[in-house]
Amino acid sequence: MKKTILFIVVAVLLIATVTSCKASNYATVDSTVYDSLVIVVGHHKNAKVPDYSLIEEDILSACYNATKITVIVDDGEPYVFLRFIPPAIGSDLSQANKSKKAFKYAKTFFAEVNNITASSDEVDTYAALQLASRCVDGRTKLIVMDTMLPTAGIINFRATPLHTIDIDRTITNIDDSISVDYTNTYVELIGIGEVAGLQPKPGAANYKKLCKFWEEFFLASNIQSLTINTTPFKDSEECVSDYQVSIVPFIKDVNSLQTMGDQVSEKNSEDDKDGSYSIEEGVVIELGVEEKVEFLPDTSILVSPEASKETLMEVLESNRHTEIAIIGMTATAGTFEDALHLSKERAAQIKDLLIKLGFKADMIFTNGTGYDSKNPFHRVDILENGILVEDEARKNRVVLIMTKTTAEDFDLL
Repeated sequence: MKKTILFIVVAVLLIATVTSCKASNYATVDSTVYDSLVIVVGHHKNAKVPDYSLIEEDILSACYNATKITVIVDDGEPYVFLRFIPPAIGSDLSQANKSKKAFKYAKTFFAEVNNITASSDEVDTYAALQLASRCVDGRTKLIVMDTMLPTAGIINFRATPLHTIDIDRTITNIDDSISVDYTNTYVELIGIGEVAGLQPKPGAANYKKLCKFWEEFFLASNIQSLTINTTPFKDSEECVSDYQVSIVPFIKDVNSLQTMGDQVSEKNSEDDKDGSYSIEEGVVIELGVEEKVEFLPDTSILVSPEASKETLMEVLESNRHTEIAIIGMTATAGTFEDALHLSKERAAQIKDLLIKLGFKADMIFTNGTGYDSKNPFHRVDILENGILVEDEARKNRVVLIMTKTTAEDFDLL
């Protein structure tokens, strides 16, 4: 069967919920009957409470057709929370009575999943998907209701930030080392990027790349089809959990900061009059050539100090009372010691510029990492034969700006 990729935007949520359905409502027979339904749910810190109304029809259909349901919790140590096998509904019953029984079984299912909790720190989505693949039995539908932002395991967007990932290379490496087989499986992803708490929301570029990454991942896993459901969770509350989940960092494009719009002005109405915004924990701002913060080759001398001042004021005006960190980076060229020294000089140069603009010196912390691969924001810019890839090298000739706490979290200070 030809694989299909479908992107849907559901504009209207289901009107009735299972827990409030009247007996006169009929469950309808889904034209697509599955042998098994596997649901992976994230119920962890820095994420929204899953909106189960988005899968009501799937559950009703499974209950109507006696399809076995497996629910897996995506946390640091994913586990099977529930195996639910609805009793077979007698063929001799009327349509109305069949529907009543399906609703009854669905209510029982939702009463169970409302008790889902995390059982460990962090989120290992790859391990959850491996576990889910072992639950595939015949024609299967897999529904994943999660942020899809893993912080542990083989795929770890904290250790390797999303913007630095070469998707094709990463998927190839994963596929070659550990196989996840979803033959005869129809996949739907719900809740990608539905974050809460301290986790910054992915911008448009990050969201697009996040969807692309998982699209390629599932295509490499022999699925039948993939649907990415972009309907947001209606419940905006954060999941309550006693377990820690690290923040996944997102690079913010300086050119898009002014488009952040109402959410920024609501959050910082007093400080945001000039169009700048307060830097969130976990947000990293990359300043390079495109942002008019350009250094002369192999020096810490700014090409255009005035243009750089304009950018810095635009980005940081509302952060005068925030402890910020400036981290210099370089392309993979020259000796490591020289690159490290140069990156520190460039960070110091930006600090000096900010002090001249009226920022307090004791609120600014600097460091440089050269081309140290331990810096998770450094992109791979050199081939195995030692040839520098200029397009990637240019992205490493930057300074990073973030809160001091974020820098400490990533061992950059």
